[in-house]
Amino acid sequence: MTGTNQRANGGFLFNGGRAYVDMGHLEYCTPECLSLIDLLRYDRAGDAILLQAVKEMHLADQVSFIRNNVDHYSGATLAVMKTISCAVPRR
Repeated sequence: MTGTNQRANGGFLFNGGRAYVDMGHLEYCTPECLSLIDLLRYDRAGDAILLQAVKEMHLADQVSFIRNNVDHYSGATLAVMKTISCAVPRR
């Protein structure tokens, strides 16, 4: 990683994903994926990494993970951010 702000706000995980705080809540991003199967695997790996961290910090009874796209404080909806990479044949 480069830049002080990135180091202070989460970081890259050993699976290539990234965990960081955005607008007061934790976000997990998968690494770039070449297939749907890879995306699902990395998404599940992110869940496992976060759950393991919570257990190791003895916070399991204080932390919940919720998958949604609504900010319940403001009512705003949040986008699902995806980067899609694909091979394009040269002409």
